[in-house]
This record gives sequence, structure tokens and C-alpha cells, in this order.
Amino acid sequence: MNRLSALLAAAAIALSLGQTTALADDAVSIRLSWSVAGYGHASFYLGRERGFFKDVGIDLTIREGRGSVAAAQAVAAGEDTFGISAGDAIVTAVARGLPIKAIMTHENVSGYAVITRRDSGISSLKDLEGKIVATTPGDGPNNMFRAVMAASDIDPAKVRMLNIDPAGKIPLLVEKRADAILGGVQDQPQKLDKLGVPNSSLPFYEAGVSVVGQSILTSKKLINDNPELIARFATAALKSFAAASEDPEATVAAVVASVPEVNPDVLLKQIQIDVSRLVLNPLKDKPIGYPDMNGWQKTVGFMKQYADLPSSVNVSDVVTCQFVDNVEK
Repeated sequence: MNRLSALLAAAAIALSLGQTTALADDAVSIRLSWSVAGYGHASFYLGRERGFFKDVGIDLTIREGRGSVAAAQAVAAGEDTFGISAGDAIVTAVARGLPIKAIMTHENVSGYAVITRRDSGISSLKDLEGKIVATTPGDGPNNMFRAVMAASDIDPAKVRMLNIDPAGKIPLLVEKRADAILGGVQDQPQKLDKLGVPNSSLPFYEAGVSVVGQSILTSKKLINDNPELIARFATAALKSFAAASEDPEATVAAVVASVPEVNPDVLLKQIQIDVSRLVLNPLKDKPIGYPDMNGWQKTVGFMKQYADLPSSVNVSDVVTCQFVDNVEK
């Protein structure tokens, strides 16, 4: 082979390698706030199955989590690219110095609620006076309950709070050792239904304590170093949220294909409840996933007043709309 032929062959190989590199998908992971449950988690399985992430050059790995705090910590530590956490948990994490920020919010009105047995005699939040309420210290519903009591004119001294780990709340209610538990409308009621326990939910937002719920977060390092990757991820995530809201059954099938141990009936009910609650989103002209900055402001305000959040924390420290804005444009 003469020198010219060798150079041409080398150039062809280099071009081929360059094209392969350019076409290689970016490996991205998202850490769920818990084991897969509800609309916010399931949407990513549907989006991956339908190729929304592949279409923007992303190879998405979905990892189950161990709570909102753990998801935020995993992202801050660089173990995962993105995470799903409750809004109040993200605010708390930022206040504690974790270098993270929310970039999307698919639950602009949280499903936090007081969940009761129907035979408890509790039909309003005020009825909680004189009752036993099981809660988990440090979690979102617990942090916001002080605001709920204030808004509902409940005397805190007349409510007996029973602290317990998350898994212990349902048994306490079933065994009538607690009159109510603090949790979410998407989760505990379905578990109680499955156990044959008639129950009712009193959402916090009905008391005027409307805070943001499940949101997508990433690291500030990624925001600074690779905003283009985040923009591509946001594009696929918005499509995933929209598709899941339109086809809950297909969403369940996509999850079961990857996580066969999931109970499809329970998951479908969770998704249907979540989708029915989308009407609460105050941003009627924005896509599902667009953060309600007013809701974030209220969340930070409630936490400063009732959850000992430092006054120095600002909404701009916690959430940004820049990536969903770019998608809309």
C-alpha cells in the first residue's frame, strides 16, 4: 500500500471511529425515591420502552431507591445522574449543603394526607384532637403537619403523635393502635384497601397547605458541566410524563416488563389516582413536569415557618426552570 492509500485508510478509520463515538448514547441513571410506585416512577419505564430517551441519545438506567433523602444523596455523591425526591426533601437537602437542584416537578401539588380508618370517627382534620396519629420523624408529611394543624385550628397538645418507622404505620392503623397515619394518597390507601380495611384520606392541600411533591433533581456539577445533557433528558422526560398520563395501562405493562414482581393492579390504581390529581396543577398552560415556582415558594415558606428551615435558603437555590423552558422553545 502506497503512502497516499495508507493515509486515506487511516482517515477512513478515524472517521468511522469518530462517527461511532458521536452516535454512542450517553449512559444516564435515575434513582427513584423508593421501589417503583405511582405515575412519577412508572413514566420513566414507559419512556424508555417507547424510545424517548434513545431518541435523544440517552441510555437510561432506572434504579429503585430507599427514600427521597437517599435519592438526593446518591445524586450529590455522583452515584446517579438524576433522582426523584419530594420537594420538601430537596429543600432540606439544599439547606444542609448538598450540591443539588430540582429541574422538573411532575407533582406540583403534593399528595400528603392524613389517612384514617372509616370507623375512627375522624371526618375532618379538627377531629384529630384527642386522637393518636402515627408518623415518621423527618419525613415530608411529618414536617408539614405542624402547618396543617395551624391551618386547621388544631391544638397540638391535644394530638398524640406516635413516632414509628415507615413500614410500621399501616400495621398500627390496621390493629387500631393508631387512629390515623401521615402519608400519601397514592400509597397507604391502596395498601389498606388490599388488606380489606375501609379508609379515608384528608389531603393537606384541602387545609390550604399546598406544597410541591415529587420532582426530578440533578447535581449542580452537571448543571455547570453538561447542561446540554440535562436538556435532552428533560425533553424525553416531558414526553414520558405526557404519554403515561394518556395510557396508564401501557405504563403498567412497561414497568412489569422490567420489574415483574410489581403488583400490576396496585400500580394501575396508583397511576390512576396520580393522573386524576393532575387537575390540581395550577400551571394549566404548561406541560406536565414544569415546576410551579409559586408552589415552590410556598413550600419554602412553610418550611421556614414550621420545619426550622434556615431563613437564608431561597427558591432560586432549590429549583430552576431553565431546562424545561428550553424544551418549550
